[in-house]
Formats: sequence, C-alpha cells, structure tokens
Amino acid sequence: MKYFVSLIIAVMAFSSHVFAESIEAPGKIVYKMPSGELVTRDVALSVPARGEGDVILRGSNSDLVATDFFTKESHGQILFFVVFKDFPGAQEGEISVFKGTYLRGSNKAYYYGDVYVGEEPGYSVDSNFLESHPDRFKYVAGFMFSASVQM
Repeated sequence: MKYFVSLIIAVMAFSSHVFAESIEAPGKIVYKMPSGELVTRDVALSVPARGEGDVILRGSNSDLVATDFFTKESHGQILFFVVFKDFPGAQEGEISVFKGTYLRGSNKAYYYGDVYVGEEPGYSVDSNFLESHPDRFKYVAGFMFSASVQM
C-alpha cells in the first residue's frame, strides 16, 4: 500500500508539472470567405504557464509558433496579444495578431477575441500598436478557446 501511495503521489506530481508547463485549449476560429460564407475551423491554442515558453496555434495540418506574446491589464480585464509572422497566406512584411481576453476561473480558462492581419509596424509590448496603426490592420476572424484547469 505504501508503494501504491508513493506511485499515486509521483503520478500526481508529474501530471501537475506537465499541466504547469502549458495549457492546451481547444477551440475555433471563425472567418468569412470572399463568397460571404462563414467558415469555422477547429484549432487549439497551447499557452505556457506563467508566460514561460512558446505559444503555439495547432491546426489540422500545421503548428504555428508565435513570435511574440504579451498581456496587459485594463480595468480588471486581462488582455493578451499573440503575434505570428509566418502564417499561411502571409504577404511579405505581414503579421497576424490575436488580440483577446483571458478569463480564468477555478474550473476553466477562456481565451476569446479577434484576429487582425496587417503590416508589421515595429510594435512594442508597451504600446497599443493595433490602435496606433488602424490603417495598417484589417479584422479577419474571431476566435474562442477553452480548457479545464486545476487549481
């Protein structure tokens, strides 16, 4: 029995360590086709714990690793920004920016917001580069990801 308890404790410690490394949040991206049809794609967002590590957008055919990720708090809301430089269909000098809200409770974490594509303006994590350069970015999609969490 003593070894069984030790094994359970070891498995729990390993599981919490793996969970602490990243959160895999399945979700959807919704965008409009040129024909006017709305399309939904199943994807997942892998977010590192405590912001230490890569943010990865996992699709059915590929993984995109973010080139930048940062958060800021505004009026009690946690805003996050995920920047991808090498995304499918990107033109030279374009970036894709996922701007959203992070909401975490004792049982779930939600990530929801909008996707913009535009020219890389030489942004900084201390600025509101989307708002500072409205002529350079175009809204292209919405997203929603969620994951169960353990406290």
